[in-house]
Amino acid sequence: HSLHHVLTADFGNNEVRISLARLFFTKGMADSALMVLDTALNRNPNQADLLDMRSRVNAASGRFPLAGADLARVAELDTGKVDSAFVFRIVNLFQRAADTTNLLAWIRRGTERFPSQTSYWYQLSSILWAKNDSAGGVTAIRGYVRLLPNEGRGHLVLASYLSAMGQGDSALAHAMAAGQADSTLRPLAAGILFRAGAVRLQAQDYPGAAELLQRAKDWATGPAAARIAPQIAYYLGLGQLQMAVAADNEAQGASDRSQVQARCDAVRRGADLLSQAEANVTAGGRTNPDQAQQILTQAIPAYRQRAQVFSRQARCPAQ
Repeated sequence: HSLHHVLTADFGNNEVRISLARLFFTKGMADSALMVLDTALNRNPNQADLLDMRSRVNAASGRFPLAGADLARVAELDTGKVDSAFVFRIVNLFQRAADTTNLLAWIRRGTERFPSQTSYWYQLSSILWAKNDSAGGVTAIRGYVRLLPNEGRGHLVLASYLSAMGQGDSALAHAMAAGQADSTLRPLAAGILFRAGAVRLQAQDYPGAAELLQRAKDWATGPAAARIAPQIAYYLGLGQLQMAVAADNEAQGASDRSQVQARCDAVRRGADLLSQAEANVTAGGRTNPDQAQQILTQAIPAYRQRAQVFSRQARCPAQ
């Protein structure tokens, strides 16, 4: 009642008006608080302090679109109020209001005014990527990674963006950085390593493919990678089989008496690769059942038999 009396005598006393609105709101009377503020704002809508207070009341009442609009108007009326806390607050309001247009505008403003605050770069990259602005998304997440080079999350997001854009080598580098920085991210990074390994396999770089696919297999643990783990094993088995074939060719070529050691080494290496290929093709056989059946029942037994012949011819020591 005392505050009402003061306002009756001094209608333009915004400090008292804000105190009265805050008192009403504290007592759970949000509508009364808004009425007190609106009484003055209806006469003059360009009062930054009252708009700021109305924004707080609306936000606490769950009216996020109205709260965000009021706070945006405050920024127009008094740019001096736009500090880091203000930007954080308005970004949160538009995020909760699901207003992506204003959210994007204010996150951009956050990166410009406070470029060292990493959260704005991360949010900006997510929004731009969702809006199919792939170049903008990559640029924003690079800003995040630049500020936090030793944190895995940024590297993983950047790797996923680059992989989707077909930039396999760069994606692989950041996926590796993510897994090395944070082991909990390895199941998510495994998919990127798998794709890179499959590309090398297709390019007939079998040692390079096997190295990447083996790491992908090691990282593909838990629910996050359960779906792709058998596929990784299968492709790894294919790479190992091709390396076993190369060892077989090497053993066949080392037929001279002076090349006994080379033949035995090739036979031993081929035998190990055949065992690994057999285990991995078996584990991932559902990826391509017909091909897996042919490999397990024909190819691998045939190369094993050839290895035994080469071993006997060279009189290789028993393994």
